[in-house]
Amino acid sequence: MEKFFFAAEELGLCRSLDIFFAKMLTKYLCSTKKEKNALMLASFCVSMYQGKGHVCFPIRFLTPEYIFEGDFLDLSEKMWKKSGVFSIKEWKTVLFSSSIVSNGMDIITPLILDNEKLYLYRIWKNECMVADFFSQSNVMFDFKKKVELSILLNKYFPQNDVCVKFVDWQKVAAAVAVTHRVSLICGGPGTGKTAIIAKLLMILLYFFSPLRIVMSAPTAKAALKMGESLYYFIHTLNLDNEQKKFFPNIGITLHSLFNMKRIFHEKLFYSNINFVDIDVLIIDEISMIDLNMMSIIISSLSSKIRVIFLGDRYQLPAIGIGSVLKDICQIYNFGYSFKRSKELCELTGFDISCNKKKRYFGFSDSICFLQRNYRFDESSGIAKLANYIKNGDYSTVLMLLKNNALKNVHYCFMENLNIYENMLNFSISVYKEYLFRIHKFDDPKIILTLFNKIRLLCVLKKGPFGMFDLNMHLEQLLCKLGFISYQKYGLCDNYIGRPIMILKNTPLLGLYNGDIGIVLSKSLEKEDFEVYFLLSNKKIKKVSYSILPKHETAFVTTVHKSQGLEFDNVILVLPNFVTPLLTRELLYTAVTRSKKCLTIYGTNNILRYAIRRKTVRISGLIERIKKNISFFR
Repeated sequence: MEKFFFAAEELGLCRSLDIFFAKMLTKYLCSTKKEKNALMLASFCVSMYQGKGHVCFPIRFLTPEYIFEGDFLDLSEKMWKKSGVFSIKEWKTVLFSSSIVSNGMDIITPLILDNEKLYLYRIWKNECMVADFFSQSNVMFDFKKKVELSILLNKYFPQNDVCVKFVDWQKVAAAVAVTHRVSLICGGPGTGKTAIIAKLLMILLYFFSPLRIVMSAPTAKAALKMGESLYYFIHTLNLDNEQKKFFPNIGITLHSLFNMKRIFHEKLFYSNINFVDIDVLIIDEISMIDLNMMSIIISSLSSKIRVIFLGDRYQLPAIGIGSVLKDICQIYNFGYSFKRSKELCELTGFDISCNKKKRYFGFSDSICFLQRNYRFDESSGIAKLANYIKNGDYSTVLMLLKNNALKNVHYCFMENLNIYENMLNFSISVYKEYLFRIHKFDDPKIILTLFNKIRLLCVLKKGPFGMFDLNMHLEQLLCKLGFISYQKYGLCDNYIGRPIMILKNTPLLGLYNGDIGIVLSKSLEKEDFEVYFLLSNKKIKKVSYSILPKHETAFVTTVHKSQGLEFDNVILVLPNFVTPLLTRELLYTAVTRSKKCLTIYGTNNILRYAIRRKTVRISGLIERIKKNISFFR
């Protein structure tokens, strides 16, 4: 069996860790050769699938068609035949008869077989914890005060001509969040999630003041944007100083909030902190939260904390294990219960439909999907493109792009080297303004603000269409045009005007993974480099370049790194070859980073391939939640 594993590793189908894991588990614990081969294959597959972001491995996938997801059938068939086990019934017998597999209830073992799905023990435990959390009823409001709440909802979400004809889902979302301890507000960019939070907090302060409110997000930049957006909306509400003092000035990262530390790039360890003083916790961008991080969040919360989750289910899933937001959103398909729809109707004045057929409700009564975009009008090309992408309509996308029929969206067919060079020159032209300001020794805040309005995004890190090469080519062009001059310092990795992205959380410096800064100096002739960062409170942080943590040049960043951010002008560069990273979610995320103008460089085949491929993360979360809710009822 091992020789097949090594063949798979040479083809790039698995990690050496997967082979080591399978060998380690079966080395001393198998009595027969057949049992060892079967358990080695099962252990190998569960580790390999976990490495690809899946939560578990269904044992029905132990067939040649699924082991390598339909590829390399000859190799997978040899492995399958070598295992000597061919039916689900046989697999269950072999697995449960071994000392390394159990159902998780009676004894702790490295592997857990539950509902015909094979898990690593820790991941199975985390899934159970998350399922239990999102299965519970969490009403947290005295409905004797529903008249007062209705008046406040009408005050902050007044009816207009549009709301007379359609449901104001912002108002419904606020009603959902006020009345439940844990809630989820789901919507894309421009649907008004931050506006809802500002008004929602005013309502909560009316009923429960004083409140200690904390805002958090998975990355520093997402937390920064969250703080900036809330700061803007608070000032539109004309609050007095007494009211303003309850609103948080900045958002903080989840790693800072929960003291998480990443060890060996695999497991998240954390130390519990005192959450007694927190009354309301708002967590944005939860599509970026994996199963392990969600379990840490849940285990740290007390039953008195009100939690409001915000996210967009169509965005890229977390880099880690699972797709928690997508799984939870499936609960919304159950619909609101009859009791819940009646409550929401009384509070908002809108006729909210309910599901009279399904018996599963639970957390579905705590979810609201925002369905109207306030940023883009009906003629917006960016909004139309995002909608067609998320619905998988690749033929319409290609037709509109090829005919340049989308307002503020430009498509450049990457057919040859000339187009590639044009892309680089165009990128230089949009970055010129912030570089001009540097040479005029303008205010660093203005320079950073200008730079943060633009971003060139790509899919890969390496190769001609990757982040490293694109950054290098842009630097060479900028140097040739006289905008930068790193050669005079004798080093090619630093220069005045260089944008950098922090790659390592460094709390002592107040810098976190994803923070963007620009290298500046008091003089163009001296090497006293300092890096300037724009904080969420609009203040500038200045750090000496000599003590900067690990970082990289950031003219170009990957779509994954841009998640949670927005820019006025986005240039998206797609590779000219197929890669597993190209998915519908990645393309949607890239498109929705743009607020005003989007330029796409790519090919028709690559766009078609990406839109047709949805990210799939296998888990048992939704089945577990259904089972729990059925039990509670």
